[in-house]
Amino acid sequence: MELARLWLGLIVAVCLPMSLPFLRRNWVAAIFCAGYAAYAIFPVLDGWAAVLTWCVAMIAGQGGNLLAQRDLRRLLRRPGSRGDQRESITLIRKMGVAAQSGRTALLLAGSLMISGLTFAGGHATDVIQDLVLRDEWAVILSGFLIAVFTGNELVVLVLRPYLGALTEHGEDVSKIIPLGVYLGWVERALVFIFITAGQPEAAALAIAAKSLARLPEVHRHDGTGFGQYVTVGTLTSLLVSVATGLTVRVALGLSPL
Repeated sequence: MELARLWLGLIVAVCLPMSLPFLRRNWVAAIFCAGYAAYAIFPVLDGWAAVLTWCVAMIAGQGGNLLAQRDLRRLLRRPGSRGDQRESITLIRKMGVAAQSGRTALLLAGSLMISGLTFAGGHATDVIQDLVLRDEWAVILSGFLIAVFTGNELVVLVLRPYLGALTEHGEDVSKIIPLGVYLGWVERALVFIFITAGQPEAAALAIAAKSLARLPEVHRHDGTGFGQYVTVGTLTSLLVSVATGLTVRVALGLSPL
């Protein structure tokens, strides 16, 4: 389990700033990467091995963040067709939505944690110690962040051709993407929680409810490829969240299902 804590934590420390745009500022990304890498590494390793691993994580995190910013600037400066300009504008708006909603999600999580510690009263110190030192909580937290936020990068990559098809049919993808981002986060969070808890039936119900909720919208956009966009996005989100949930279960010493 210590190895799972280490590797999942390093993935979060390096990749999460690239997944949440408001963490991409160099100093914010550096602080987050340093803190989360320390949370993942130092309870597992000690001595020079811990320090060296932490330094490598910092270099990887900052390097990845700089590459992501460079690619974004290159995309925005690239002269091209009207479709390229639309893609750039859509990307900017998508990043703004992700930044705002991601900040809100993290603030909500922080508020819930503070409230829980307040109700814990005199046991707050023990609760904090468990959250920091226990490998089980670290594995679950890292798995959750990977499934919900980092997994969104894979979903966006898979959906890019479908967004292009929607644009060709005259759809305003800047209005479609925000809802997809919100629903994707909620969908992956619920599926991850249910799979990790060993309740795949509840995860299936969550997916079914989400699909039914989007059915009227699919009918409104009939003939534009929107149905394929929703289907592929849902399946990709499902794959990411289920795979991460199963990985966490195995790391916790539980049966996959």
